[in-house]
Amino acid sequence: MQHYGYSQSSLDPTWANRFQTVLDSVILANNVKGGSVAVLFPGQGLWTGVTGIASPGVPLTPDRRLCIASNTKLFIAVTLAKLQEQGILSLDDSLCKWLPAFQHVDSTITVRQLLSHQSGIFDYLNDKGGLWSALWTDTTQFWTPEEILATIGPPHFPKVQGWRYSNTNYLLAGMVIEAATDTTWVSTLHDIIFDPLDMDSTFVAVFEPQNGPIAPMYMYNKWHYNPETSFYSAFGPAGAIFSTAQETAQWYYALFNGEIISDSSLLEVLRIETSSLYGLGIGADNDSALSHPGYGHTGTVGNGYVSVINYDQKMQSVICLLTNGGLTSLQPIMEPLIKVLYNEYPKMQNDAGVTRIISPWDNICNAATAPVVLLKNFGSDPLTTVNIHYMIDEGSSSVFPWTGILSPDSTLTIVLPSITPGEGCHLLTCYTSGPNGGTEGYYFNDTAVSNFIVNGSAGVTAPWSEDFEDPEFPPLGWIEDPIATIQWGRTSLVSYTGQSTAVKCNYWDDNIGTKYNLDMPMIDIGNMSNPVLEFMYAYAIHTGYSVHDSLRIIISPDCGATWQTLFYKGGTSLATAPASSNAFFPKSNQWSRETISLEGYAGNILIRFQSICGYESNLFIDDVHIGWATSSRELLSDTSIICVYPNPFDAKTTFEYNLVIPVSVSLKIYNNLGQQIGVITNESQSAGKHQVKWDTDGLPAGVYYYRFLAGTEIGKGKMIKY
Repeated sequence: MQHYGYSQSSLDPTWANRFQTVLDSVILANNVKGGSVAVLFPGQGLWTGVTGIASPGVPLTPDRRLCIASNTKLFIAVTLAKLQEQGILSLDDSLCKWLPAFQHVDSTITVRQLLSHQSGIFDYLNDKGGLWSALWTDTTQFWTPEEILATIGPPHFPKVQGWRYSNTNYLLAGMVIEAATDTTWVSTLHDIIFDPLDMDSTFVAVFEPQNGPIAPMYMYNKWHYNPETSFYSAFGPAGAIFSTAQETAQWYYALFNGEIISDSSLLEVLRIETSSLYGLGIGADNDSALSHPGYGHTGTVGNGYVSVINYDQKMQSVICLLTNGGLTSLQPIMEPLIKVLYNEYPKMQNDAGVTRIISPWDNICNAATAPVVLLKNFGSDPLTTVNIHYMIDEGSSSVFPWTGILSPDSTLTIVLPSITPGEGCHLLTCYTSGPNGGTEGYYFNDTAVSNFIVNGSAGVTAPWSEDFEDPEFPPLGWIEDPIATIQWGRTSLVSYTGQSTAVKCNYWDDNIGTKYNLDMPMIDIGNMSNPVLEFMYAYAIHTGYSVHDSLRIIISPDCGATWQTLFYKGGTSLATAPASSNAFFPKSNQWSRETISLEGYAGNILIRFQSICGYESNLFIDDVHIGWATSSRELLSDTSIICVYPNPFDAKTTFEYNLVIPVSVSLKIYNNLGQQIGVITNESQSAGKHQVKWDTDGLPAGVYYYRFLAGTEIGKGKMIKY
């Protein structure tokens, strides 16, 4: 295979030996038959290590091909992205453009919805009643796509109303490739990926001849020396590729370095849905404690072949693990190898970095603030001098020349000179240069960033609401803690009202105990009596899990100096729906309303939503509101103000509205400067239709605004007097 953009030299011998030692240890300790690992690190090279057996009495060697199972899916997604580049198809094409109708398959589902697992289609391999058991009946049978599709059951949900992993999606995607190219999907993979990258150790089992030795699979207490026709014909574009660890790692590196598809196509593949942490054939990967964002996927064939691949965005490195049997849990295998990659790469003599901006990252109320950063010595020599650069937004960089003594692998909290960024949202960037007067050893560990907001003397005036309908996330004025790289986000797959909601995906997040902060804007409740915080939420625990996710909400009346708990629930007490073994997406009746009194607080407040990860399921938040309780807000019908007429007007105009129950209402009028010029209050009006007339004699022509209130704001609008 060709090598793209990295040194051909072998990995540093000491580092390579550490990988091999750890690989030997974890494979033996976990009773895995054989394991092959490849590590590709720019500037260092490519290393492949193997341990264990390929089969009884036969050691595993680097040239042995193993099944990468569901890591096949990224090949399919990239191929379709390339076909879109070539103008052959679009990822937004509906299935009906390329394929005939199939039972239980909505023909309006798009290619993109297949690749992102948002179709809801039954999984022919993993769902109850699927094909898996039938594959053992006759292992010589070659299953066609049409035969497989005839076995599927009804969908789990309508398209784009949830996320659920389904191999059927990629079976259909392979069929689309064939329909659009008038050739086999295997041939198209060769044309677009295998052949241009000289992947001569990669092949698709039972769809083409084997191109080298394989490592047999040990599954269900039995060795499988040859790929059974029934299994791999059924796996097809969902999981039938065999490769080596080295060639798979090189494929990932080539993809992420622009050797296969364009940057814009790669961005489409990597457009991660927040509620599933999945893009197109690939998912987001993250070590929250180390702030190493990345991408990857896993694959399994029963309890036989297992594969896992990870691309680290900071290091631009790839690690690939392939095993051939006996693996029951990935964590005890991969975690030690990842730690060697992240923590034991060869040290440079002089190497420093800002690993974290401790503050500011949230809401602050002082015009001037002194940034606090965490400096680390990554080098082999003691660090005595380094330049710490800090920059607000796109402004010029300031430099703080630090001097002292910092031992290798040690950290130190540094307070930088005060900055005065001005009111509003800002980005703070901090990085190092010139450690010990020399050149930085590595650049990937130099920089940390944070977003923060400088508040003025008054926050946003309550009543205030956020429904997460705007595509921007966090919404304007909200802030996320920058430490974690898997964060709160916005999804349009489900919502309580409207089209979108906020979500924290814990289903794929194994950073147990990590706190994910989402801060609301500063809110001024000084003009309200008995205000409340109200929001809708939805959550379900994972079947059989003993560690649960939690939601804590805390409030600060003094701009973050102190915090007090308003709400804290977890596990079954937080759940709004029955437990599930799949990623949770709520139905319309699986939301709960929480109303929390803010009595005792006054003036400006900060409120923080904090998701505490239990590696369990999805947590959704929608329709956040500070004001009066819902019992007051829902007194009017959906057509709160039936009409305002005439508008434009001369001397008088009329407001017509409908009340569901008796309530006091008020109508406030403002001029173009925002000054209140009139108020009409009606005490205890009865239910039914009402009119309020406004006499404007004496007011000049111009633009006026109204706010209609019944406990909180119900409607507002603009009027013109001529």
